[in-house]
Amino acid sequence: GSGATVRQAGMKHDAFVWADTSALLVAGAQGLPVKAVMVVTKSNLGIVSLEDHLVVRTARDLINKKISATPGDGNTQIWPAVLAANNMTASDVNLVYLDATAAVASLRTGRVDAAFCGVSDQPVTLRRAGFRARAVTFAELGVPTLGSAVITHVDMLREKPDLVRRVVAATQRSWSAALAEPEAAVEALVQTAEFPLNAGLLLESLRVFQGLATGASPVGFIDATAMQQTLDLLKRYGGVKTDFPASEFYSNDFIGRAITR
Repeated sequence: GSGATVRQAGMKHDAFVWADTSALLVAGAQGLPVKAVMVVTKSNLGIVSLEDHLVVRTARDLINKKISATPGDGNTQIWPAVLAANNMTASDVNLVYLDATAAVASLRTGRVDAAFCGVSDQPVTLRRAGFRARAVTFAELGVPTLGSAVITHVDMLREKPDLVRRVVAATQRSWSAALAEPEAAVEALVQTAEFPLNAGLLLESLRVFQGLATGASPVGFIDATAMQQTLDLLKRYGGVKTDFPASEFYSNDFIGRAITR
């Protein structure tokens, strides 16, 4: 999940990672030296269920239901805010904590009624496998937050700023092209990948992302108000403790200087 992914950047195991903004803020508040250098989507955090068993239209449809969850991921951090926004308490649902793979498998087997998910990921995989999967975002349940970000160690910003600018610029170009021509983007990826990829799965996921794009200009620009709101939600409902403002955990400097040629 995003929590483990952000830690990879914080421990310098990966130079850049793609992860949910809420996981970044949680890790940053705990002292992990990471920052976002661009945010490209609104949150894709949500809940997936199988229509034959449960249709979730509001959070209250989940009362007395079992939901699989992965400890430390973005969903579990934001979930308390969803409960509060819908006048619910933690005891209204039964969270079943599993690793990411088992969390979705438990939904397929009927062990749980629903699963926390990224709406561009697990629901698509389930539908491609023949299940009538239906997802609802946390934003649709009353808690809008920022989503996917490109994240790196703070040392990278100081020691290799040109590399950061180039990564941002490349991501801007590729992200814009993929949203504009998803079929061509998937075809290019499948042709260049070193291992087999499911083109249909990738295309459906990318189309979900089309609806989640922030639409910021320039691409990836991080909105200060939206980032602060996301942090405030985590502090109020997710147990995050920090005296730093949200601006401590991101930088727009490399967006402004991104190479556009």
